Amino acid sequence: MTRRSSTKSNANEFYNEIENIAKEKNISTEIVLECFKRALIIAYRSYIYKSEGTTKEDKRKDKTNDVNLTIARNKNQLEILIEKKVVKKPEFLLKEISLKDAKKIKEDVQLDDTILVPVDYSNFPSTVVRSAIDSFTNEIQNYVGNKLYEEYKKLEGSIVIGKIHRIVKGTAYVYLDESKIEAYLPPEEKSPLDDIKVNESKKFLIKLVKSDSVADDNDDKKQMKEKKKAVPTIILSRNDPKFVQRLIESESEEVARKEVEVVKIVREPGYKTKVAVSSKIPGKDPVGTVLGKNSSRISNVRLELGGEVIEVVQYSPNEIEYIQNALNVSKFGYGKIIKVKDTPEEKRCIFVLDKDSDKDKIVGKSGNNVRLASRLTGWKIDVKTRNEFENSEIYKLISKDIDELFAKQTVTEEKEELEEIGEDASITVLQDQLGNEIIKKLQNAGIDLVSTLIDWHESHRLQTINSLSPSELLTINRFIEQNVEIEDDEEEEEFENDYAECPNCHKKIDPDASECPYCGIKFEE
Repeated sequence: MTRRSSTKSNANEFYNEIENIAKEKNISTEIVLECFKRALIIAYRSYIYKSEGTTKEDKRKDKTNDVNLTIARNKNQLEILIEKKVVKKPEFLLKEISLKDAKKIKEDVQLDDTILVPVDYSNFPSTVVRSAIDSFTNEIQNYVGNKLYEEYKKLEGSIVIGKIHRIVKGTAYVYLDESKIEAYLPPEEKSPLDDIKVNESKKFLIKLVKSDSVADDNDDKKQMKEKKKAVPTIILSRNDPKFVQRLIESESEEVARKEVEVVKIVREPGYKTKVAVSSKIPGKDPVGTVLGKNSSRISNVRLELGGEVIEVVQYSPNEIEYIQNALNVSKFGYGKIIKVKDTPEEKRCIFVLDKDSDKDKIVGKSGNNVRLASRLTGWKIDVKTRNEFENSEIYKLISKDIDELFAKQTVTEEKEELEEIGEDASITVLQDQLGNEIIKKLQNAGIDLVSTLIDWHESHRLQTINSLSPSELLTINRFIEQNVEIEDDEEEEEFENDYAECPNCHKKIDPDASECPYCGIKFEE
């Protein structure tokens, strides 16, 4: 014969409340039930140990994480049962029951059997009931918080759109995902160009997601209080270099597909950003891909950054060439690179200018150009005029053959000494210097001879070849200016002054050009 205590309640009301909580928190009813069970176990343990007059130490030893509690529906009545083992003398009241008390529930029970013991929660004092309610609330908060943590941790390093709902002491508090969770943008993660306003929606980088307390099935009061902190802390950023990278990926499918790789980004937020790119597909121009037609892609990125200057340069495994690309010598001025120290611990070089007047441009405003180039390449770059270099201590320490070094070093290390090229030489003789892809495009445009290439260069017709990207035009122009010497006995053209001067790099260009083929600057119509 089996006898049970009065442990019943209205089942329909209970399950309706469980469903309401699940809907409100956007979690399953099964999860809500599990949270309720854990809270009830904690409350039940407090009740039985208090009623037996045992010590707190005994209670702490009786852990709740391996207790089996069942919620059963009998018609429209609710029964709560807890599984216990039958022993001679119970040591753990939460999991064990004496044979004498067990027989009151089930007469034929034996030692070492397990039985379901009804939980008579109607006798719980008000303090235990309040504890159960607090525990249940904490369990739900803990689960929801950890669910959000896992969800947003996966988005770390991604861009999201959020709505700013308040600003306190410079920190912007942002609602994400239709106010499901609040993130914040600290003052140090803003760009100086950011104009942050309440009720405004903006793009942000999820920089860091952290949780002060990850859910563990523990039951100390102190630990239960900590569970209230389980909602994740989400730190946003608009000045992190990765924010620029994600914006570039959103504008360029080739970058998103990894056909063009963003090798490195360095940034001084609000002032200037340098982006080094390379192509994984032979013949694909990585710089032109990132810039987009008429620089439309990078213009969209700049617009999001409040007009911040962005320089996209081509990465090269050739250190000399990479340093020159990073300094943007085609725009700011050429020079020679002298390696002073090249060890795994330290890399230092001196960029000796061809023209003293280019120093301010190469160094940049407040030194930002050379500073960013140093960070991009990993080389500490010191810019000097020829006179400054020759009067420096390092000059005296370097090889006596320094003049020979100046004579041999060119814009890239890979440049070779070229024999004199005649007017009738085929354009293919420049294949090693310009590359197969450029040679093919020139031939398709009808340029088969070196002399024709020079003529097109001097008449500024090369930019009319639509298949040539800005970086390829730059490669050709730089090569002709610095590497190719052609004997030219022809008379000067009658209208030798029929050209315009680029206001940025001061080179001669077609007066009708919309873009400088040398430095890439665009002109307003």
